[in-house]
Amino acid sequence: MKNRFTTVAGIATASALTIALAACGGGSGGGGAATPGANLEVSGDSYDGPKVELQLWNPFTGGDGPYFNSIVDEFNAANENVQIKVTSMDAADMYGKAPAAIRSNKGPDLAVFHVQSIPTQAVQGTLLGLDAIVADLGLTEDDFAQVVWRAGEVNGVRYSIPFDQHMLGLFYNKDLFEKAGLDPEKPPHTREEYDAALDALKAAGIQGHWQQPNAEWQFRGLIAQFGGSEFNEDGTEATFNSPAGVEALTWLRSLVEDGHSPANVDDAEKAFIAGTNAMGFFGEWFAGNEALDELNWGTAEFPVIGDQPAVWGSSHQLVITTQVEGDTDRQAAAAYAVNQLSQMSATWANAYQVPARKTVRESAEVQAVTNLQPFIAQLDTVVFNPSVPGLENSLDPLNQAIVKVIGSGADPQQALDEAVELTNNILKDNAAKYGSGS
Repeated sequence: MKNRFTTVAGIATASALTIALAACGGGSGGGGAATPGANLEVSGDSYDGPKVELQLWNPFTGGDGPYFNSIVDEFNAANENVQIKVTSMDAADMYGKAPAAIRSNKGPDLAVFHVQSIPTQAVQGTLLGLDAIVADLGLTEDDFAQVVWRAGEVNGVRYSIPFDQHMLGLFYNKDLFEKAGLDPEKPPHTREEYDAALDALKAAGIQGHWQQPNAEWQFRGLIAQFGGSEFNEDGTEATFNSPAGVEALTWLRSLVEDGHSPANVDDAEKAFIAGTNAMGFFGEWFAGNEALDELNWGTAEFPVIGDQPAVWGSSHQLVITTQVEGDTDRQAAAAYAVNQLSQMSATWANAYQVPARKTVRESAEVQAVTNLQPFIAQLDTVVFNPSVPGLENSLDPLNQAIVKVIGSGADPQQALDEAVELTNNILKDNAAKYGSGS
């Protein structure tokens, strides 16, 4: 059921430009934004300086790794004077090691970081401010989806260029749909349709859903659907105990209470592969699991359970690190490489990740990947939390509250109220440690 292709789209179009960096405003935020050196010559489609080898770190240790490596291999084959050496490692290890490694000149020149890690890395002085480079390459919000582009800014300074977007969606078993009398080509899109599908599956003796207690990603999309958010706009206060948050969490718990999901289950993906449940909310990358080849399955947009479309999402973003400061050749090579990798990302759809670059996303190669299209269709409804340093480490109390409610039947309002108090204390500590703002 999977649609695969192997073409890499190299679509370099930007022209050579010179950055007069005496006029580039790097801005300041947290530790301040490092900016490229003076008289840096940047070309979007060529690099004419001396030979440079760039170190690139990424978190692609799974099945997505070979696809990313194939993009780099094609880049290296086409660029004698710029070679990229890739190092893949666990994401948590990478983010922990990067600051010290870069300060000692033993880290990456380029990296692929999750968007939620950008603010903390930026205020630690790890990342080069890219405003001048991006401007002279001619990159704007119009080249990407709005939310993924804006997420690369911290305190008014751009630190990253989007490489992809990934998000949750609905996976469903077409054979089980047919057994329940449902149309396998019409997956549910609304709350009414989803509830009706669950009822039909239950009546046919088929497990409709598989709701794990650890469901913060699902909650983030649902609270936005009901008109709320996990944090206020500047990320200084937790707001997930709002009526919208209570309604979102109550619905997730109802999947268990109404008998549509077993209680206290884990590994929903494994259950789906085994044909145990008919529907599940999974990340788009799950479509690349070869075990799914044994199933007759499909994908759809994350259903609208609330009042408006919204879905959890994240992004891998390309960054240039401060390790290249003071070396104009390495900076020029790095800027060229980042632009090219973004443009050559069509094959990334083979890893079931949505390329961020609009021209790539709309290419025939990407459009041919059938089960990726529902994810592309919901790009503009993706929900990111504010770009604030340390924000991700404040989510633990919320995660624990969600587990209590879905797993043990705790009162949603009480659990969320208690979590908000704990979260706000973490946010205050983060503000003292990193500074605040987005």
